[in-house]
Order: sequence, then C-alpha cells, then structure tokens
Amino acid sequence: MRDLQKQAQAEIIEAESNGVKIAIDGTLNLKDIKLNPDLNIEDQERAIMTAFRDGVSKVKSAMAQKFAGMI
Repeated sequence: MRDLQKQAQAEIIEAESNGVKIAIDGTLNLKDIKLNPDLNIEDQERAIMTAFRDGVSKVKSAMAQKFAGMI
C-alpha cells in the first residue's frame, strides 16, 4: 500500500486556465501554483478554481489508468 502511495505522490499533473498554472500530485496535494499577473483578483480566483478542477480530473483519470491492473 505504501508503494502505491509513493507512486501516486511522484505523479505530478499540470493544469492551466487563463494563464494560471497549477501542479497537483497523485494524492491531490497542490504542489505548485503560478499566477497570471495580467489578471485581476476575481479572474485569478476563477482561473485557480478552473485549473484545480481540471487538474483533479486529470489526476483521477491518470491514477485510474495507472493502477487499473493492480486491483
């Protein structure tokens, strides 16, 4: 089980929305965020939420594919 968790933590998925970039690991921990200085605060907030939702979806899909044969 620990090996699976380590593998998931090592998997980094990136997502982007409106110039805001995030990186999430396979255990859904936010690892990095880069803001777009050209956006106002409200647009930054929307972009962060959109990128995070997209990133979580990508992580779930990647983890399902990666570990499908192990279960």
